[in-house]
Amino acid sequence: RHDSILFAIYHAVMDRIEEANEASPLSESKASLNPTAAIGFKSGNGNTFKVPGPKMKVEVLAQACDWQVQFDLDMEPGSSKSWHKFWHLPFPPEIAVVSGKGSRPDGAIWSTSIKTVIWIELTSPWTENMRKQHFEKKAKYNQLATDLRNPKRNGGAWTVYPFQVEISALGVVNEQPWMSMCDRLGFSSSARKQLTHAVQAAAIHCSHLIYFCR
Repeated sequence: RHDSILFAIYHAVMDRIEEANEASPLSESKASLNPTAAIGFKSGNGNTFKVPGPKMKVEVLAQACDWQVQFDLDMEPGSSKSWHKFWHLPFPPEIAVVSGKGSRPDGAIWSTSIKTVIWIELTSPWTENMRKQHFEKKAKYNQLATDLRNPKRNGGAWTVYPFQVEISALGVVNEQPWMSMCDRLGFSSSARKQLTHAVQAAAIHCSHLIYFCR
């Protein structure tokens, strides 16, 4: 079930990576434009003032065109033009040489030109355990994120976007981290809905098969 859900995420991520790598990269300032004008307010004593409108979240993939991808999936070469055998590969050594617990997320996306890494750690627990699993996985990779962000580390600091997402055995999505991941990766509303449906269908189908074969 875990790998089937991760496979659906991988497919959607690869579509976004291909789009980003074929486009011209934007600077972070351009990728975080202010979508609304300043908002005016009037105080009780009649004074008026304005505050800047809210900024959009940075669309990370728009900032580079050299993104690489590594997912912990066992996929035979030749089954699709963009599939590779990533199973059991270590954390990308051009970022850091690490090993042990909390060193290899389910999916890693990185750009060496802007020294940015995004990782996705997926869990498919029983619905009641989603919150607990989220914080356990977050704690598991906290040290890696801290080490990579350290400006004094050998090779310099990296910008890190860690995402821990949960799709329960019954297809329930942990909404807040899921939406955060989709927004940061620049999924359109329709692409997000399509991906959400795909991961939910994978979870339910696999859980039914597990139950049927018990």
